[in-house]
Amino acid sequence: ATDGGSVGPHWDQYDVFLLQAEGQREWRVGQMCSEKSSILEGPSVKILADFAETDRWVLEPGDMLYLPPGLAHWGISQGECMTYSIGFRAPSTAELFERTIDSVLPTLTQDDRYSDADIAAQSSPGEIDDHAAERLKSLLIKAIDDPALLKATLGQLMTEAKYDEQAPVYQASEEGWADTVNALKEADQWARHPQARFAYSVEDTFVAFYCQGEVIRLPTSSRQDVMQLCDSAYYESEWLIGSFALPELKKLLTDLVFCDLIVAI
Repeated sequence: ATDGGSVGPHWDQYDVFLLQAEGQREWRVGQMCSEKSSILEGPSVKILADFAETDRWVLEPGDMLYLPPGLAHWGISQGECMTYSIGFRAPSTAELFERTIDSVLPTLTQDDRYSDADIAAQSSPGEIDDHAAERLKSLLIKAIDDPALLKATLGQLMTEAKYDEQAPVYQASEEGWADTVNALKEADQWARHPQARFAYSVEDTFVAFYCQGEVIRLPTSSRQDVMQLCDSAYYESEWLIGSFALPELKKLLTDLVFCDLIVAI
């Protein structure tokens, strides 16, 4: 930013770490905000119509300021400067509901219906009482009371690429295991692509590996290898070749290598 450069007082739903890289920037913080806060029409950024300052600091190179979600903030350049904004945003309840419903709907049939066989005669037939609400609540809870389904919902959501144009795509490759071994031998060290997201969950009869919003079911005996794949960012080629012995793991590793989800370093 140039001297005096600023977005203006605004807020967002991110946990933000503001790391000062060059020059100085003054940061003012204000009130906690919500969707009810008054903002200016037009900009995609939530520019506040009213800002109530509570604190201010000037950040020097190497300084970092943390801002929780909803906190109003206003940065103003003091001369030319550069600031890195590192943000993390948790999914909203609305997003989680939507994704859970998308996961549950294919598992339901027309046989799954609301039932009130235990209903008692009412003095007012038109009233929908608390018992009706409780029956509906029980029906909905039963539909989503599946830990494996809920873990899959989270796994797929949390590993989706946030910037599709920059991230590699997971898909089945046509190469074989021999091609994979030859590729892995070209470098001693491999790393997860910076835009690749891995996670896993352990179920009774399989291990679910999540990658770029996809889910791949693997044998339960692959748990340790999948755990290390997800928990590490760097891999020895010798370990990859030697540990991925199951046919399903070989296929997974082949797809990861040739989709550039893990890359040589």
